[in-house]
Amino acid sequence: MNDTAYFTGLDLGQSQDYSALVVVEQFSRASQREHEYRVRHLHRWTLGTSYPTIVAELGVMFSSHPLRDSTLVIDATGVGRPVVDMVTSAGFFFPRHCEAADHHCGTCTR
Repeated sequence: MNDTAYFTGLDLGQSQDYSALVVVEQFSRASQREHEYRVRHLHRWTLGTSYPTIVAELGVMFSSHPLRDSTLVIDATGVGRPVVDMVTSAGFFFPRHCEAADHHCGTCTR
C-alpha cells in the first residue's frame, strides 16, 4: 500500500517581495522506510496582490482534494502573523492543520 501526504508552505511578500506557495507531496511505499518528496505545485502572486485576495485564493485551493486534508505552514515573520489570523478566522474550509512558522529555523507554533 502507498501512503501519500501533502504539505503546503506560504511565504508572504510585501511591496517589493512576491508572495509564494509551494505544495510538496510526501510519498512512501509500504516496502520502503524512507519518504520521497516531490514538488507538485509552485505559485507566485503578482507584486501588490492584497492579503485578503491571497486568503480568498487559498480558500479555493484548499476546498478540494488533495489539499483539503493537507498541512499548511505560513511564514509568520514580518507581515505573516496578521495573515495567519486572517486564515484561521476566514470562515471557509481550510486544511486540518494550519501552523505558523515564526522562526526561520523552522520552529512552529499554533
